[in-house]
Amino acid sequence: MIEKFENRLGSISVIIASYNAAHTIQACLNSLRHQAKQAKTHQFEIIVADSSTDGTDRLIESHFPEVNLIRLSKRTYPGPARNAAVLASKGEILVFLDTDCTVTKDWIRHIAKAHRDGWEVVGGAVLNGTRHSYIGTAEYISEFSEYFQFQKER
Repeated sequence: MIEKFENRLGSISVIIASYNAAHTIQACLNSLRHQAKQAKTHQFEIIVADSSTDGTDRLIESHFPEVNLIRLSKRTYPGPARNAAVLASKGEILVFLDTDCTVTKDWIRHIAKAHRDGWEVVGGAVLNGTRHSYIGTAEYISEFSEYFQFQKER
Protein backbone atom coordinates (compact mmCIF):
# COMPACT_ATOMS: atom_id res chain seq x y z
CA MET A 1 0.00 0.00 0.00
CA ILE A 2 1.24 3.49 -0.78
CA GLU A 3 1.94 5.52 2.34
CA LYS A 4 0.21 8.83 3.01
CA PHE A 5 1.67 11.50 0.80
CA GLU A 6 3.47 14.45 2.36
CA ASN A 7 4.70 17.40 0.33
CA ARG A 8 8.49 17.51 0.54
CA LEU A 9 11.49 18.03 -1.70
CA GLY A 10 11.49 15.49 -4.49
CA SER A 11 7.90 14.37 -3.99
CA ILE A 12 6.29 13.07 -7.16
CA SER A 13 2.73 13.21 -8.48
CA VAL A 14 1.89 10.54 -11.06
CA ILE A 15 -0.95 11.90 -13.19
CA ILE A 16 -3.15 9.68 -15.35
CA ALA A 17 -5.97 10.85 -17.63
CA SER A 18 -8.55 8.12 -18.07
CA TYR A 19 -11.46 7.48 -20.40
CA ASN A 20 -13.10 4.04 -20.62
CA ALA A 21 -9.92 2.28 -19.51
CA ALA A 22 -11.37 -0.51 -17.37
CA HIS A 23 -9.53 -3.11 -19.49
CA THR A 24 -6.07 -1.47 -19.15
CA ILE A 25 -5.87 0.67 -16.04
CA GLN A 26 -5.63 -2.21 -13.58
CA ALA A 27 -2.25 -3.33 -14.98
CA CYS A 28 -1.09 0.29 -14.96
CA LEU A 29 -2.07 0.88 -11.33
CA ASN A 30 -0.72 -2.52 -10.24
CA SER A 31 2.66 -1.61 -11.70
CA LEU A 32 2.57 1.61 -9.69
CA ARG A 33 1.52 -0.27 -6.57
CA HIS A 34 4.54 -2.57 -6.94
CA GLN A 35 6.60 0.55 -7.52
CA ALA A 36 5.57 1.82 -4.09
CA LYS A 37 7.12 -1.23 -2.44
CA GLN A 38 10.45 -0.40 -4.10
CA ALA A 39 10.30 3.38 -3.64
CA LYS A 40 10.32 3.72 0.12
CA THR A 41 12.71 6.68 -0.10
CA HIS A 42 10.71 8.45 -2.81
CA GLN A 43 7.20 9.43 -1.85
CA PHE A 44 4.66 9.70 -4.62
CA GLU A 45 0.95 10.06 -5.11
CA ILE A 46 -1.21 8.76 -7.93
CA ILE A 47 -3.98 10.94 -9.33
CA VAL A 48 -6.41 9.63 -11.93
CA ALA A 49 -8.70 12.14 -13.67
CA ASP A 50 -11.46 9.94 -15.05
CA SER A 51 -14.40 10.70 -17.34
CA SER A 52 -15.31 7.09 -18.15
CA THR A 53 -18.68 5.49 -18.67
CA ASP A 54 -17.43 1.87 -18.45
CA GLY A 55 -16.97 1.55 -14.68
CA THR A 56 -13.30 2.53 -14.59
CA ASP A 57 -14.03 4.79 -11.62
CA ARG A 58 -15.67 1.96 -9.64
CA LEU A 59 -12.75 -0.37 -10.43
CA ILE A 60 -10.26 2.20 -9.15
CA GLU A 61 -12.34 2.95 -6.09
CA SER A 62 -12.74 -0.70 -5.11
CA HIS A 63 -9.26 -2.04 -5.96
CA PHE A 64 -7.00 1.01 -5.56
CA PRO A 65 -8.15 3.06 -2.55
CA GLU A 66 -4.73 4.75 -2.37
CA VAL A 67 -5.40 6.52 -5.70
CA ASN A 68 -6.73 10.07 -5.65
CA LEU A 69 -9.64 9.70 -8.09
CA ILE A 70 -11.02 12.83 -9.71
CA ARG A 71 -14.36 12.15 -11.38
CA LEU A 72 -15.06 14.35 -14.37
CA SER A 73 -18.76 14.66 -15.22
CA LYS A 74 -18.44 14.61 -19.02
CA ARG A 75 -15.99 13.11 -21.49
CA THR A 76 -12.73 14.97 -21.08
CA TYR A 77 -9.81 14.75 -23.46
CA PRO A 78 -6.35 13.99 -22.05
CA GLY A 79 -5.02 17.57 -21.90
CA PRO A 80 -7.86 19.05 -19.83
CA ALA A 81 -8.06 15.88 -17.71
CA ARG A 82 -4.34 16.11 -16.92
CA ASN A 83 -4.77 19.79 -16.07
CA ALA A 84 -7.52 18.90 -13.57
CA ALA A 85 -5.18 16.38 -11.95
CA VAL A 86 -2.31 18.88 -11.85
CA LEU A 87 -4.53 21.29 -9.91
CA ALA A 88 -5.11 18.55 -7.31
CA SER A 89 -1.48 17.45 -7.16
CA LYS A 90 0.87 18.02 -4.24
CA GLY A 91 4.09 16.84 -5.83
CA GLU A 92 7.07 18.92 -6.72
CA ILE A 93 7.70 16.71 -9.77
CA LEU A 94 4.81 15.94 -12.14
CA VAL A 95 4.89 12.67 -14.06
CA PHE A 96 2.36 11.83 -16.77
CA LEU A 97 1.40 8.25 -17.57
CA ASP A 98 -1.24 6.74 -19.85
CA THR A 99 -3.73 4.10 -18.74
CA ASP A 100 -2.33 1.48 -21.10
CA CYS A 101 1.24 1.82 -19.77
CA THR A 102 3.02 -0.16 -17.10
CA VAL A 103 6.24 0.88 -15.41
CA THR A 104 9.36 -0.98 -14.32
CA LYS A 105 9.93 -1.62 -10.64
CA ASP A 106 12.53 1.16 -10.35
CA TRP A 107 10.77 3.79 -12.47
CA ILE A 108 10.17 6.32 -9.67
CA ARG A 109 13.75 5.94 -8.45
CA HIS A 110 15.10 6.71 -11.93
CA ILE A 111 12.85 9.77 -12.28
CA ALA A 112 13.91 11.13 -8.88
CA LYS A 113 17.59 10.51 -9.67
CA ALA A 114 17.38 12.24 -13.05
CA HIS A 115 15.89 15.32 -11.40
CA ARG A 116 18.53 15.28 -8.64
CA ASP A 117 21.16 15.09 -11.38
CA GLY A 118 19.84 18.33 -12.87
CA TRP A 119 17.57 17.19 -15.69
CA GLU A 120 14.49 19.43 -15.78
CA VAL A 121 12.49 17.24 -18.14
CA VAL A 122 12.74 13.46 -18.18
CA GLY A 123 11.32 10.94 -20.64
CA GLY A 124 11.92 7.28 -21.08
CA ALA A 125 11.99 4.39 -23.46
CA VAL A 126 8.71 3.21 -24.89
CA LEU A 127 8.63 -0.53 -25.43
CA ASN A 128 6.52 -2.15 -28.15
CA GLY A 129 3.20 -3.26 -26.70
CA THR A 130 2.06 -4.80 -30.01
CA ARG A 131 5.06 -6.94 -30.88
CA HIS A 132 2.82 -9.79 -32.11
CA SER A 133 1.26 -7.58 -34.78
CA TYR A 134 3.16 -6.54 -37.91
CA ILE A 135 1.00 -3.43 -38.28
CA GLY A 136 1.33 -2.56 -34.59
CA THR A 137 5.10 -3.02 -34.73
CA ALA A 138 5.41 -0.82 -37.83
CA GLU A 139 3.35 1.87 -36.09
CA TYR A 140 5.54 1.58 -32.99
CA ILE A 141 8.75 1.97 -35.02
CA SER A 142 7.45 5.02 -36.89
CA GLU A 143 6.01 6.71 -33.80
CA PHE A 144 8.58 5.98 -31.09
CA SER A 145 11.95 5.41 -32.79
CA GLU A 146 13.50 8.46 -31.12
CA TYR A 147 12.63 6.95 -27.70
CA PHE A 148 14.17 3.51 -28.16
CA GLN A 149 16.15 2.25 -25.18
CA PHE A 150 19.52 2.39 -26.94
CA GLN A 151 19.29 6.14 -27.65
CA LYS A 152 21.81 8.46 -25.98
CA GLU A 153 20.53 10.55 -23.04
CA ARG A 154 19.61 14.08 -24.04
